[in-house]
Amino acid sequence: MSFSGCLNTIFVAIFFAATAGLSHSQAAPDDKAAAPNCCRPSAADKEGAPVRLQPQRILKLVTKQTPLAPPGMLGRNNMHGLVTVEICVDQNGALLEVRAVSGHPFAITSAMESVPHWSFKPYKSGGKVKCAIGTLTLKYDFSR
Repeated sequence: MSFSGCLNTIFVAIFFAATAGLSHSQAAPDDKAAAPNCCRPSAADKEGAPVRLQPQRILKLVTKQTPLAPPGMLGRNNMHGLVTVEICVDQNGALLEVRAVSGHPFAITSAMESVPHWSFKPYKSGGKVKCAIGTLTLKYDFSR
């Protein structure tokens, strides 16, 4: 392995370690130990938990979506694949949290920057609006 290849491997390993627990949350900075807003009883169903939706159902809540942009330092490249994030949407359709689940570290970074700009509609079940949580698997192609 060349020296530059070794540096690239080290950089990716450090980047992955730094972003492994990456999460975007609207919670107050001094409220780090508390559960996300959608997991609190006031925002959840009567059992005190958000309604977990299948990926197809959580995707139906998306009203405005922007594509994932290539990471700034890379520009266009040949990376493509899937990235999975977990989201929490409150009763008003506001995104409360985005959490990285899987994918290439650079794609995770792009998803974590893009998804908070999406718009969602509230989840309704039985005539009542409820907080929803679920995973989204997003396709990316940074070669375009």
